[in-house]
Amino acid sequence: MNKLKISQRMGYFSGMLGCNIGYSMVNTFLLIFFTDAVGLNPALLSVMFLVTKLFDGVTDYIVGSLIDVTDTKLGRNKPWMLVGIPVYAIGLIMVFAAPQFASEFRLLYAYVSYMIFCFGFTLINVPMNSIVSFMTPDPDERTSILTFGNLGGTLGVLIAMVGVPAMIQMNGGTNSITGYSKTALILAFVAS
Repeated sequence: MNKLKISQRMGYFSGMLGCNIGYSMVNTFLLIFFTDAVGLNPALLSVMFLVTKLFDGVTDYIVGSLIDVTDTKLGRNKPWMLVGIPVYAIGLIMVFAAPQFASEFRLLYAYVSYMIFCFGFTLINVPMNSIVSFMTPDPDERTSILTFGNLGGTLGVLIAMVGVPAMIQMNGGTNSITGYSKTALILAFVAS
């Protein structure tokens, strides 16, 4: 049985690293950003998170179904990951952009931008998780590459948890839309 190349392992590692840097920033700091910097009502945001997670569940199913019927030279999964990268990056930038709309439009913007980010993440993450079964039939090799992916994902979370607060402060302050926006822009570039 052919062993997977180190480049394949590192590719999977870096993909999971990139996904988790931005995803961890959003999961950890978005509520704080929306309430403290943008001034949105936390109760309305809790409804937004519920609605967008329901949307996310539907898009997970749709993307999985699209992977099943995709047949290209790049395979089943890679085209969706390549489409997902710019959607993910744009969504990450958008959620922390906070244009100065009237409050009801800021909430609508929060819904739309967060849904775009979640959809971009889905376009990358669902194929990333299912591609392993296409890479090798060997269970030991699958375990090995998933371990590389878990290490990359964990490193992404660690980088976000340690680095993001310092980056926000450096880029404009913790209650500053500018601090969050510049940090999201940098992480969107790095994650992509």
